[in-house]
Amino acid sequence: MMSLESSNDKQQEEPLFISLLNENDKKKYNELREQFSSPKYKNRRNKSNNVFKNMIHIIKSFIEIDQNDIWKRSLVCGIIWINDMIIINTHQLRLLLNKCKSSINGSFQSIGYEALPSGEEYINHIISLYPFMKNNYSELRQWTARKLVNKEKKNNKNNKLIKNQKSFVNSFQFQN
Repeated sequence: MMSLESSNDKQQEEPLFISLLNENDKKKYNELREQFSSPKYKNRRNKSNNVFKNMIHIIKSFIEIDQNDIWKRSLVCGIIWINDMIIINTHQLRLLLNKCKSSINGSFQSIGYEALPSGEEYINHIISLYPFMKNNYSELRQWTARKLVNKEKKNNKNNKLIKNQKSFVNSFQFQN
Protein backbone atom coordinates (compact mmCIF):
# COMPACT_ATOMS: atom_id res chain seq x y z
CA MET A 1 0.00 0.00 0.00
CA MET A 2 2.88 2.34 0.77
CA SER A 3 4.25 2.22 -2.80
CA LEU A 4 0.86 3.12 -4.24
CA GLU A 5 0.70 6.19 -2.05
CA SER A 6 4.19 7.31 -3.02
CA SER A 7 3.49 6.92 -6.74
CA ASN A 8 0.31 8.95 -6.34
CA ASP A 9 2.31 11.61 -4.51
CA LYS A 10 4.75 11.78 -7.45
CA GLN A 11 1.82 12.07 -9.82
CA GLN A 12 0.48 15.06 -7.88
CA GLU A 13 3.83 16.75 -7.25
CA GLU A 14 4.12 19.98 -9.20
CA PRO A 15 7.36 20.75 -10.98
CA LEU A 16 9.42 23.69 -9.82
CA PHE A 17 8.93 26.90 -11.77
CA ILE A 18 5.57 25.82 -13.27
CA SER A 19 4.22 29.23 -12.27
CA LEU A 20 6.52 30.80 -14.90
CA LEU A 21 4.54 29.18 -17.71
CA ASN A 22 1.60 30.91 -19.32
CA GLU A 23 -1.77 29.20 -19.02
CA ASN A 24 -1.57 27.59 -22.47
CA ASP A 25 1.88 26.13 -21.77
CA LYS A 26 0.73 24.87 -18.36
CA LYS A 27 -2.18 23.14 -20.02
CA LYS A 28 0.07 21.55 -22.67
CA TYR A 29 2.60 20.50 -20.02
CA ASN A 30 -0.13 18.79 -17.99
CA GLU A 31 -1.45 17.09 -21.13
CA LEU A 32 2.04 15.75 -21.83
CA ARG A 33 2.37 14.53 -18.28
CA GLU A 34 -0.93 12.70 -18.56
CA GLN A 35 0.01 11.31 -21.98
CA PHE A 36 3.33 9.94 -20.68
CA SER A 37 1.65 8.16 -17.80
CA SER A 38 -0.47 6.08 -20.19
CA PRO A 39 0.46 2.41 -20.77
CA LYS A 40 1.65 3.23 -24.31
CA TYR A 41 4.67 5.04 -22.80
CA LYS A 42 5.64 2.45 -20.23
CA ASN A 43 8.81 0.44 -20.87
CA ARG A 44 8.08 -2.51 -23.08
CA ARG A 45 10.47 -5.30 -23.91
CA ASN A 46 12.58 -4.52 -27.01
CA LYS A 47 10.74 -1.24 -27.61
CA SER A 48 11.78 0.89 -24.65
CA ASN A 49 14.50 2.80 -26.55
CA ASN A 50 12.08 3.80 -29.29
CA VAL A 51 9.43 4.77 -26.75
CA PHE A 52 11.94 6.88 -24.80
CA LYS A 53 13.28 8.57 -27.97
CA ASN A 54 9.70 9.38 -28.94
CA MET A 55 8.98 10.89 -25.52
CA ILE A 56 12.10 13.08 -25.73
CA HIS A 57 11.15 14.14 -29.26
CA ILE A 58 7.66 15.11 -28.06
CA ILE A 59 9.16 17.14 -25.18
CA LYS A 60 11.54 18.90 -27.57
CA SER A 61 8.61 19.77 -29.85
CA PHE A 62 6.72 21.21 -26.88
CA ILE A 63 9.72 23.23 -25.70
CA GLU A 64 10.45 24.59 -29.18
CA ILE A 65 6.81 25.16 -30.17
CA ASP A 66 7.62 28.86 -30.50
CA GLN A 67 10.61 31.05 -29.70
CA ASN A 68 8.87 32.83 -26.83
CA ASP A 69 9.55 31.29 -23.45
CA ILE A 70 11.67 28.35 -24.62
CA TRP A 71 13.81 28.90 -21.53
CA LYS A 72 10.77 28.61 -19.28
CA ARG A 73 9.51 25.40 -20.86
CA SER A 74 13.05 23.92 -20.72
CA LEU A 75 13.35 24.82 -17.06
CA VAL A 76 10.03 23.24 -16.15
CA CYS A 77 10.58 20.13 -18.28
CA GLY A 78 14.16 19.77 -17.07
CA ILE A 79 15.94 19.46 -20.40
CA ILE A 80 18.05 21.81 -22.53
CA TRP A 81 19.49 20.97 -25.95
CA ILE A 82 22.89 22.32 -27.00
CA ASN A 83 24.16 20.80 -30.26
CA ASP A 84 25.05 17.15 -29.51
CA MET A 85 24.74 17.71 -25.78
CA ILE A 86 21.76 17.83 -23.46
CA ILE A 87 21.60 19.19 -19.95
CA ILE A 88 18.98 17.54 -17.79
CA ASN A 89 17.42 18.03 -14.41
CA THR A 90 16.35 14.51 -13.58
CA HIS A 91 14.01 15.66 -10.82
CA GLN A 92 12.02 17.84 -13.21
CA LEU A 93 12.16 15.30 -16.03
CA ARG A 94 10.96 12.42 -13.85
CA LEU A 95 7.82 14.37 -12.94
CA LEU A 96 7.02 14.85 -16.62
CA LEU A 97 7.94 11.35 -17.79
CA ASN A 98 6.52 9.54 -14.76
CA LYS A 99 9.74 7.51 -14.52
CA CYS A 100 12.31 7.11 -11.78
CA LYS A 101 15.75 8.70 -11.91
CA SER A 102 17.44 5.36 -12.58
CA SER A 103 15.14 4.59 -15.51
CA ILE A 104 15.73 8.02 -17.06
CA ASN A 105 19.51 7.79 -16.69
CA GLY A 106 19.53 4.24 -18.07
CA SER A 107 17.35 5.24 -21.01
CA PHE A 108 19.63 8.15 -21.94
CA GLN A 109 22.61 5.80 -21.70
CA SER A 110 20.96 3.20 -23.92
CA ILE A 111 20.14 5.73 -26.66
CA GLY A 112 23.73 6.93 -26.77
CA TYR A 113 24.01 9.80 -24.29
CA GLU A 114 26.91 9.48 -21.87
CA ALA A 115 27.08 11.53 -18.69
CA LEU A 116 29.78 14.19 -18.66
CA PRO A 117 31.72 15.05 -15.53
CA SER A 118 30.68 18.20 -13.72
CA GLY A 119 32.30 21.17 -15.34
CA GLU A 120 32.22 24.90 -15.69
CA GLU A 121 31.27 24.80 -19.37
CA TYR A 122 27.74 23.52 -18.94
CA ILE A 123 27.29 25.23 -15.55
CA ASN A 124 28.11 28.55 -17.23
CA HIS A 125 25.62 27.75 -19.97
CA ILE A 126 22.88 27.09 -17.41
CA ILE A 127 23.72 30.35 -15.61
CA SER A 128 23.64 32.26 -18.92
CA LEU A 129 20.12 30.90 -19.53
CA TYR A 130 19.01 31.18 -15.91
CA PRO A 131 20.97 33.99 -14.20
CA PHE A 132 18.98 33.53 -10.96
CA MET A 133 20.87 30.24 -10.46
CA LYS A 134 24.28 31.90 -10.23
CA ASN A 135 24.55 31.45 -6.47
CA ASN A 136 21.96 28.71 -6.14
CA TYR A 137 24.30 25.73 -5.85
CA SER A 138 21.64 23.30 -4.71
CA GLU A 139 19.64 23.97 -7.89
CA LEU A 140 22.72 23.87 -10.14
CA ARG A 141 23.67 20.47 -8.71
CA GLN A 142 20.35 19.12 -10.00
CA TRP A 143 21.52 19.58 -13.60
CA THR A 144 23.83 17.17 -15.41
CA ALA A 145 25.22 17.19 -18.93
CA ARG A 146 25.11 14.30 -21.35
CA LYS A 147 26.76 14.08 -24.73
CA LEU A 148 25.64 12.01 -27.67
CA VAL A 149 28.54 9.68 -28.33
CA ASN A 150 29.55 8.55 -31.76
CA LYS A 151 27.88 5.16 -32.05
CA GLU A 152 30.66 3.88 -34.33
CA LYS A 153 33.25 4.64 -31.65
CA LYS A 154 31.08 2.95 -29.06
CA ASN A 155 30.63 -0.12 -31.29
CA ASN A 156 34.40 -0.23 -31.95
CA LYS A 157 35.07 -0.13 -28.19
CA ASN A 158 32.58 -2.96 -27.67
CA ASN A 159 34.11 -4.98 -30.53
CA LYS A 160 37.63 -4.51 -29.08
CA LEU A 161 36.35 -5.58 -25.67
CA ILE A 162 34.79 -8.72 -27.16
CA LYS A 163 38.01 -9.53 -29.09
CA ASN A 164 40.06 -9.05 -25.92
CA GLN A 165 37.71 -11.33 -24.01
CA LYS A 166 37.94 -13.98 -26.75
CA SER A 167 41.75 -13.73 -26.74
CA PHE A 168 41.79 -14.16 -22.99
CA VAL A 169 39.48 -17.17 -23.17
CA ASN A 170 41.53 -18.72 -26.01
CA SER A 171 44.83 -18.20 -24.17
CA PHE A 172 43.31 -19.69 -21.04
CA GLN A 173 42.14 -22.77 -22.95
CA PHE A 174 45.62 -23.37 -24.41
CA GLN A 175 47.20 -23.22 -20.98
CA ASN A 176 45.10 -26.12 -19.72
